Amino acid sequence: MILADFGAPAWVFGVLLVWPATVGLPSTLAVLLLASLWGRTPWAAGFPGFVLVAALLAWLFQWSALVAWTRWRHRKTSTP
Repeated sequence: MILADFGAPAWVFGVLLVWPATVGLPSTLAVLLLASLWGRTPWAAGFPGFVLVAALLAWLFQWSALVAWTRWRHRKTSTP
């Protein structure tokens, strides 16, 4: 919505709305999970702590999803 104030093209909104539901889903879920815990735990208190933990957690979720997808894909193709 903010980009509309600066005259961004309409296709940008499509990409920004589709990204969290596709490839960016693990990262989106990690940030939402951390946002629900923000302020309740000492390691996620404050904005710098939130950014650091969100980046690490998003990377971990993204990596786990990639490993799970790769294993699933290889298991499906190797079955006769």
